[in-house]
Amino acid sequence: MNSESPMYHSDVQQNIRLPSEKLVRRFPAVAPIAALEAAIATTKMLIQYDNPSMQELMDMIEDGESVPAHFFIAHNIIDNLDQLRITIQAYYQQLNTRMVQIRNDDLPF
Repeated sequence: MNSESPMYHSDVQQNIRLPSEKLVRRFPAVAPIAALEAAIATTKMLIQYDNPSMQELMDMIEDGESVPAHFFIAHNIIDNLDQLRITIQAYYQQLNTRMVQIRNDDLPF
């Protein structure tokens, strides 16, 4: 019977991974990392809403308009934020694996 609760909860729209209370109790460093991930997701959304999409930039270039460089820099920042979130998610996966190992190590037999 495997009735384990998930190690984290997810926001479906932005996939913001929030650690469970059990995970935070075992690994207190997870709480600030979760706050960092939430800040990254918020920053990414703000940049996306404040700048045209890549498709819109390509359409502007095809129409012969001059596109300021900061629009492309904004998309580079978004890509870097995505890479940081992938790194955080890999860290969560490692913690999940460690939690399973701890659970198995705690068995008295």
